[in-house]
Amino acid sequence: TVSVLYWCCTFPMPAIRQPTNPKGLCVFDIDATLTSHSRADPKVCGVPQMPSGPACKDCVGSTPAFKSQMTGTRNSFVAAYGREAIHSCLSNGYAVGLATARSCGGGTLNSRLKWLNSTMGYPSDGMTATGAPGPSVGCAPHSSPDNKLKKSESINRLMNRFNVPAKKTIFFDDSKDSLMAAKAAIPGLQTQLASSNCGGTWCPSACGLTKTEFNKGFSKVHHLHHHHK
Repeated sequence: TVSVLYWCCTFPMPAIRQPTNPKGLCVFDIDATLTSHSRADPKVCGVPQMPSGPACKDCVGSTPAFKSQMTGTRNSFVAAYGREAIHSCLSNGYAVGLATARSCGGGTLNSRLKWLNSTMGYPSDGMTATGAPGPSVGCAPHSSPDNKLKKSESINRLMNRFNVPAKKTIFFDDSKDSLMAAKAAIPGLQTQLASSNCGGTWCPSACGLTKTEFNKGFSKVHHLHHHHK
């Protein structure tokens, strides 16, 4: 049932698996795509209230400092349609993966991955047994401001892992620059802006992925599957 994918706090969640033979692939950025920021306005985000669930602690990060200053906290929260987006992809037979600009060896990434599994219903292959990034996670070898422009490397690895072509792969990110760079590097890749209320860049009122944004993006690949079986 859908409920097993939703957040719980007092007992372990069942292991969530990727589909065996994926029809396609949903690739998500993490920050301001699967998370929202403290100043998100439910009306703008298209929900009666922002979703409940434990905060992603210290997920805003300490650098650059203006981000935590503008949000008033270093925590981020459940995106407007983040849980539902992951569940929709999986329930429709699509694999899910992550493409983040964060360093693979960073502690903040590890805490995000644990939160995504326990709170957002992300599959168990997001983390290894030792807590390191798992095979469905694309991350950077080291920290750099340019990492957001190099996510195509992670997306290509995910497409190869799940044996899914670019035309059946949808990439969700709140950065217009990141989406443009990935699309230029991978012919046929489908993309969709998340937190569009921020205009394609960072802002303290990011909704994360909304229902409208997800449906618009997912239809670009799910439509293809239905018409080209």
